[in-house]
Amino acid sequence: MFGETIRNTGLRKLDITDLDQLKRKYFRQYLCYENKEGDQIVYVNSFCEVPSFFKEGVYKKLNWKKEMFDPSDGGNCYWSAEINLTKNSLTSIIINAAE
Repeated sequence: MFGETIRNTGLRKLDITDLDQLKRKYFRQYLCYENKEGDQIVYVNSFCEVPSFFKEGVYKKLNWKKEMFDPSDGGNCYWSAEINLTKNSLTSIIINAAE
């Protein structure tokens, strides 16, 4: 999709198991874009519960597959990361603390 080759990072089986558990525990959203320098970026948004919002007099669950979630706090149920595929680097990671 981005035309970049991802190099082997040497993940151990334990690392892969940890990632697999993390993957099952969280809902994830991906936003792919090019920054102003032309680098290809993937933004990962992750949360353990689908949030509800009060809208038009009722609580509605976020349509998380079509709408990006931007928590005001999120507690320990939320983390996000920005990955620069062009530079093969993790630009930022935010892990919210417990409420």
